[in-house]
Amino acid sequence: MVAPPVAPTAGFSYGVNQLTVSFSDGSVAGDGAITGWSWDFGDDSTSTEQNPIHNYTGYDVYSVSLTVTDENDSTDTHIEDVEVLGGLVIGPFTFYPNPSSGAFMGQVTLDGGSATEDDIIAAFDPDGNCAGAGTFTAYEGDAYIYNFSIYGDDETTEEYDEGMGAGDATFTLKLWVSSSGNTINYSESFSDWSNQNGAPMPGYDDPFLVYNFVTGEDQPPAADFSATPTIGDAPLSVQFTDESTQGTGAITGWSWNFTVGGGFGNVSAEQNPTYQYEESGVYAVMLTVTDANGLTSVITKENYIIVGTADENDAPVATDINMSIMEDNTGTQPPYGDYSFDADGDDLTFSASGPSYGNIGGDGVTYVPNPNYYGFDSFTYTATDPDGLSDEGTVSVIIIPDGMDPPIAVISGPESVVETTEDVTLTGWNSWDPDDCPDPTEGCPDVQGFQWSTVTPGGPTLQTDVPGEASFDAPEVLENQDFTFSLVVTDGQFWSVPVFKTVTVQNNNAPVLDPIGIQYTNQDSLSIPLSATGYDDDPLTFDASSPDTNNVTIVVVPSGDNTADLNLSFADGWVGMAFVTASVCDAYHCDSETFTVWVSDPPLGVDDIIVFPEVFALRQNYPNPFNPVTTIAYDIPEIANVRIDMYNILGQKVRTLVNGTHQPGMYHVRWNGTNDFGNPMASGMYFYRISSEEFISVKKLVLMK
Repeated sequence: MVAPPVAPTAGFSYGVNQLTVSFSDGSVAGDGAITGWSWDFGDDSTSTEQNPIHNYTGYDVYSVSLTVTDENDSTDTHIEDVEVLGGLVIGPFTFYPNPSSGAFMGQVTLDGGSATEDDIIAAFDPDGNCAGAGTFTAYEGDAYIYNFSIYGDDETTEEYDEGMGAGDATFTLKLWVSSSGNTINYSESFSDWSNQNGAPMPGYDDPFLVYNFVTGEDQPPAADFSATPTIGDAPLSVQFTDESTQGTGAITGWSWNFTVGGGFGNVSAEQNPTYQYEESGVYAVMLTVTDANGLTSVITKENYIIVGTADENDAPVATDINMSIMEDNTGTQPPYGDYSFDADGDDLTFSASGPSYGNIGGDGVTYVPNPNYYGFDSFTYTATDPDGLSDEGTVSVIIIPDGMDPPIAVISGPESVVETTEDVTLTGWNSWDPDDCPDPTEGCPDVQGFQWSTVTPGGPTLQTDVPGEASFDAPEVLENQDFTFSLVVTDGQFWSVPVFKTVTVQNNNAPVLDPIGIQYTNQDSLSIPLSATGYDDDPLTFDASSPDTNNVTIVVVPSGDNTADLNLSFADGWVGMAFVTASVCDAYHCDSETFTVWVSDPPLGVDDIIVFPEVFALRQNYPNPFNPVTTIAYDIPEIANVRIDMYNILGQKVRTLVNGTHQPGMYHVRWNGTNDFGNPMASGMYFYRISSEEFISVKKLVLMK
C-alpha cells in the first residue's frame, strides 16, 4: 500500500494597526508545495493572497480562518481570533479611536495668545476617560484644530471605555501646554456630542471659532494621600495622611471611604483620620477633597490596604498590571513586585505564561513581543509565597509602533480659476503613506480616511459623498473671489498635516437676448434673426420652442458667434396666434423672451389692417399673484429704447427683464421669479418699472411660493 501524502499545516501571524491588519502566512508544507490560500476575515470579506492586508470597518474581535491547499489537493484550516481594538497615544493622553466619532474644529488660544503646534488638545467624557486628542496646525499665526476627533464608546468592547457613551450629556476639553508641561482645563463643558463617522459635528464645525484657555481660571485641587502601615494582620490600625495639593482655592473639605464598595459606614470627614480594619482582605481607599471655590478632586488607590489573619500564613495578592513598550523591544520584565502584596511580608517569586503575540524569556518572567508586532497583548503572571500559596494577575501590554511616519495629503484639481456656478471637485486620491509606498510615483494604496474643510469664512459647503473627493457649486460672485480649502488624511494610526488649496471663482455674466417683439406674417413660414450680447467670451447657444407643436415647426440655425436664424413654418391653411419662446445660453446662464406671432391668410387687405399702439402702456401682469411664472405686457407706439426692471420692496433692483431698442408693437415678457444671477427670490411684493425716453410707469406684483 502507498501511504497518503502528508497534508500541509495551516498557520498565520498578524499585526494590528488601528483598523488595518497585516496577515503573514506561516503554513508548513507537507509532501506537496502549497499552491493556494483562502482567507476568511470574519467580516464577510475574503482573500486569496498569500500575505493579505485587510482594512476592518469596526473595532471588534474577529474569527479569522486560513485554508491552504497543496499541489496534491490536500488541505488544512487554521482558525484564530484576531483582536482589532485600537489604542493611540498623543502626548500625555491615551485614547481608543473607533468609527464612532465626530470632529471638533476651531482655533485655540492660551491667555489670548495663539497655541503652538507642540501643544495638544484632548476631550474627556463625564467619567474622566480620554475620548480623543489632537495636535494643532499653525496657519498665518493662528492655531487651528483640524485633526481632532472625539470618539464614542464602542459598547461591544467592554474592557475599554473609548469615550462618549449613551446618556453622556457633556464633554470637557483640556489643553496640554508643551512649554510648561501643565494641563489647563477649559472653563466650560460642552454638550451635543454626536457621531458623524469622522466628519465635523454640527455646532463644532466652524474652524474660526476661538476657544481661549485661561491659566488664570480657578483650577481644581489635586487629591492625594498616604497611609501607614499598608500591610499587616487584623486588627490593623492605619493612619491616613492627606497629601492633596490645592488649586486656586484652599482645600476646605475631606471625604474618606476606607473600604470602597464595602458600605457607607466606613467613612470620615477628618483631614488626617485613623481607621482600624477588623477583618482580613484587600481594600481600596478613596479620598475626595473640596476647595473654597467648590471645585473637587477624587483619587482612588486600588488594593492599597492588605490585611492578613494573625497566626496564619495568608496567600499573596497579585493585582493587574498595565504597561507599554516599544515595537521590537528585546525584553522587559514587568514590575511584578510593585503590584503583588503579602500580608505576612513573605518574599514572593514570580512566573508568567500565555502571551498571544510574544514570548516569555528563559527566566520565566521577561516578556518579548513578536518581531514587527505592535498593538495589544496580555498574559498571566503568578505570585507565590514560600509555602506555595499563590495568586494570579493579568499583565496588559500596549506595543507602540516605532518609526511610523504620518501620511502625506495631496489635493488634486481643479484649475486655479473656475467660473461662477460651475460644479467643482477637489480630489485627495493622490495622498500617500510613506510607510506603505516609499515612491508615490509608483502607485500607492489608498489612505484610510479623509477630512475636508472650508477654510475661508462663509465659503462653500463641501459635499463629501465619496470620501476621497469634495465638491461644491462655485457661488455667485459680483467680482472675483478666492476660497481656500484644506485636507488632512489618516493611515489609521496618524493624521497628516493639512494641505491647502485656493480656488478663484470669477464672475460670469449672463448673456442678454436682444428684444424680438410681436411678429406678423401672411406666409406659411417666417425667418427671424436672433442676436445676443455676451460678456465673458463664452460660446452662446440659441434655441426656441412653442407650445403649439401641431401648427408651428421651429428650426434654429446658428449664423455667427452671437447670432442665429429662427425659422418658423406653419401648418397648411393654419391662421392664428402662436406663442414662441427664444433663448440664448452660455455654460452657466440663460436669457429668454416669449413673443407672439400673428399668422393671417389670405394676404393682408383693407379688412386686415394691423393697428399699432398709439401710446406707451404698461399692463398689469398675469397671473397675479403668481408662481412660478408671470407675463408682463407692454405697448410701444414708436421706435424707442425700452427698459423693464424688477425691484424688491426695499427698492433694490433684482432683475433686468428688457433692455434694448424696440420697433412699434405690442410686447410681453415673462418673469420666473429669479434675480440676474438665476437665484430664486423670496415670496413677497415686487415692483416692475418700464422706462424709455418719453415714458415711465411702475406697477406691483406678488410672488407666492
